Amino acid sequence: LRYVSEAAAIRMVDEYEQTGTKMGFKQGWKLGWNRRAFRMWVIDLVVNLPVIVFIAVLIGLGFLFFFSVISANVGLAVGGVISAIGCAFLIIFAFIILMVFLSLLRVFFIRVAALEDASIADSFRRGWDLFKNNWKSAVLMWLVMLGIGFGYGIAGMILFFVLIPAYIVLLLPAALVAAIPGAITLGIASIFASGPLAWIIAALVALPFFVFVIL
Repeated sequence: LRYVSEAAAIRMVDEYEQTGTKMGFKQGWKLGWNRRAFRMWVIDLVVNLPVIVFIAVLIGLGFLFFFSVISANVGLAVGGVISAIGCAFLIIFAFIILMVFLSLLRVFFIRVAALEDASIADSFRRGWDLFKNNWKSAVLMWLVMLGIGFGYGIAGMILFFVLIPAYIVLLLPAALVAAIPGAITLGIASIFASGPLAWIIAALVALPFFVFVIL
């Protein structure tokens, strides 16, 4: 749904810029419901492959840290811990820079896929060419969006604390709403499980309803 919506939004904006036609939801949905959305998903999958590699490397460093700590050799343990921590910081720093760069490239990749109906390989190739020709504008736009993101985050934190009285007022209604599915789940879970497990299952079902009403 996310990629169909994103493809639809990109193509609707392009249609409006080209012809001045404002499309409704049904027309826009038809623009997004095609292979372009699938290609955008594949592009994101490729772009996010470094995340998988990053997690694998961190797991390896975690094992190094663990075996260094339990090592009987004090010098080896200290050296292993320091090496693991140092490598982790370097990898995290490099990973952040890489993902920022890939997030810039992604904008061009998915727009080529959505607007030009290009194949996945062509989307990467043409997107890279677009980025090389417009990298200054891309970086400037990224800085603008970064500033907006910081502002949004600060405003969200302030709003959270301002609305604490509202959260307190809504505690009772939220608890009443969550109690209904929680009680039903507890009754069903009690048939198959006993003790704390049934209560935990009921709490996991009730929690989303509670949070939804509060927020």
